[in-house]
Amino acid sequence: MNLQLVYVDTNVLIALIEEKQREVLSLFYGAAEGKISFVTSEISLAEVLVKPLEMGRSDLVAAYSELLTNEPSLRTVAISREILRRSAELRSTLGGKLPDAVHVASALETRCRVLVSNDLRLRCPQELARLCVEEAEKELL
Repeated sequence: MNLQLVYVDTNVLIALIEEKQREVLSLFYGAAEGKISFVTSEISLAEVLVKPLEMGRSDLVAAYSELLTNEPSLRTVAISREILRRSAELRSTLGGKLPDAVHVASALETRCRVLVSNDLRLRCPQELARLCVEEAEKELL
C-alpha cells in the first residue's frame, strides 16, 4: 500500500512537542494508523532546537531529537545539492527566506503534493498545496 507522503514544516513539529495541539496529535495518530506518512527536512532540527537551547530545556532537545530520528511515521531527509539548487530556483521565482525554500524544495524532491504549515507567508508553487493544520486534519484523515 502506498501511503500519501505529506511534508511537515517546523511549526507543525513545535505544535506537536511543545503545544500538544489537538489537530497535530490527530495527524500523527493518523500516521501511526497508516493513513499518511510524514517527511521533513534536516533543517527542522536546527529550527526547533533554538528556543529549547536558549531556555536550557534539555527535555525538549531530547524530545525533538527523538522525534526527528526515531519516529516511524516521520522521515527526515538530508539537505542535498539538488535541494539547495531547487531552493535557489524557488527563491528566484517565489521569493521568501532560505529555510522556507529548503522546506518547499525538500517537499518537492520527495514527491510530496501537500505541505502542512501554519505559516501563511510560506510560498509554494502550484504543484504543492499548503494546508494549515486544521485543513490537513479534515482533508487527510
